Amino acid sequence: MATKDKSGSFPGIKLPGIFVESMSPTFNAKGDTMPSEMFGLSTRKKYIHSVGSTGKVRFVSSGSHPFTGIFKGADYGIIRLSSAA
Repeated sequence: MATKDKSGSFPGIKLPGIFVESMSPTFNAKGDTMPSEMFGLSTRKKYIHSVGSTGKVRFVSSGSHPFTGIFKGADYGIIRLSSAA
């Protein structure tokens, strides 16, 4: 599990594993975070976007859209940036 002090890792030669793993944990999770374990087993390795950085943001809206939440404008938010390559 990646934390503030520990980064994820690039999959390297293990990347083909993405083609044989189940996507069910991602689609069946009852929230916006994927469970880390199911039945005592790791549910899925993160092959793509496994290394990233987070930062604080302030979002200034143009106001000419129907979006809500942070897209309506917010003084505080968190963003995560990563590379798929």
